[in-house]
Amino acid sequence: MFKEGYEKFKESVIELDIIPKETKKIIIGMSGGKDTVVMTHFLLEYKKHERPDIELEMWTAPVPHWEQMPEKLFNTSLDENQKALLIKQKKVMDDFKAYWANLLECKIIPVQQELYEDRIFNMDWGCMMCFSTKMKAFHKYLLEQLYEDNTLFAFGWTKWDAHYTLLSHMMKSDGSKWFDVKKNQIQKYKSDCVFLASFSAYPRVNIGIPGKKIFRINPIIEFDDGETFVISREFKIPIVIDICKELYGEMFDQDRRYLSKYLEIYSRNQSRLKLSNDSLLYSYRNLVKFLRDTEILPPLEEIEGIMYNAYNSNFDEVFELLKK
Repeated sequence: MFKEGYEKFKESVIELDIIPKETKKIIIGMSGGKDTVVMTHFLLEYKKHERPDIELEMWTAPVPHWEQMPEKLFNTSLDENQKALLIKQKKVMDDFKAYWANLLECKIIPVQQELYEDRIFNMDWGCMMCFSTKMKAFHKYLLEQLYEDNTLFAFGWTKWDAHYTLLSHMMKSDGSKWFDVKKNQIQKYKSDCVFLASFSAYPRVNIGIPGKKIFRINPIIEFDDGETFVISREFKIPIVIDICKELYGEMFDQDRRYLSKYLEIYSRNQSRLKLSNDSLLYSYRNLVKFLRDTEILPPLEEIEGIMYNAYNSNFDEVFELLKK
């Protein structure tokens, strides 16, 4: 399965121009999930066979309090079930680190501690705010590094992640043309662009780091979660499962999981019923083409360079806009 997957990965990289020839470095944003670890193996293979000149680097940003786990957390009001969950998760993390230590060095990017209590644990969208806080940390670190232009920051976002973003945008737009929204609802349009830039609506986007040309890329944007699951099991790669909902409650559940379940069923039906490859949800490219043809999706030029400022602005204001 890995061999077939790698050929599909190469096809996406070439056809969507995700890794241009001038690329010098690729930084991997490692979440620990199956999608990111499969993408990392594809990038290692790509470096080995196609682009030995590219330097690979891995980064991770700890989720709330896990960098202190579990001993310091035991001084808080955690119950016995939560403590047992953290002990189990620490073993998973240790196995995960040991696995990658033989393949790639991983940097731990510091996250602003003060944002945990003030923002993440006191927001209606705790999971979203956690993601945004880590993205702010990544961007701040990117700004401070002496990286050359054409550095890429890779995320393991799949077709289903992109479909969540694009279908959410289509529903929020109510079918309006992007240029009409820009003309008549400028604040909504700005929040739409932040959402589209941040959540993988495009395979390669300039982040907007001041004075630098650093792009965020999504190299496995044509893979579904079923494919990455099979490949991750083939390699027996340790996977870090998100335990935030179990640990901290419903506010850390992700609404995209509901759409992912639907897309999983759709993918099985498509295979069983032998539906056409031209169907709307067959590929990322099909859905993007539809949204571009209907002029609901803004062109890439409208999205370029806005992520850095968005993540360094007032989070409350940005997310209030995204709710509308």
